[in-house]
Amino acid sequence: MKKALFILPILLLLAAIVYEPAYSQCAMCKGAAETSVQEGSQDASGLNFGVLYLFMTPYLLVLTIGGLWYWNYRRNKKFAERRSYMMDEVNDIT
Repeated sequence: MKKALFILPILLLLAAIVYEPAYSQCAMCKGAAETSVQEGSQDASGLNFGVLYLFMTPYLLVLTIGGLWYWNYRRNKKFAERRSYMMDEVNDIT
């Protein structure tokens, strides 16, 4: 875990240094966005919002599932510790 906490910032720093702009629109979408901006339309901002929405959805889904999984793990671990403590108390009494 400590090794991962050390490597993660280094990878993020390298990703920031080696940044290269990505043009992730197909030719038709890019052309439509450029002409709508030139005409003064707001369609391009809607297209950009749609791209961001589609980009973030899988990450939010994975984050939610991972958070629930971790929360359930911690809850079960605490329950097992309490049960073990109670069993020790019962064994001490008998």
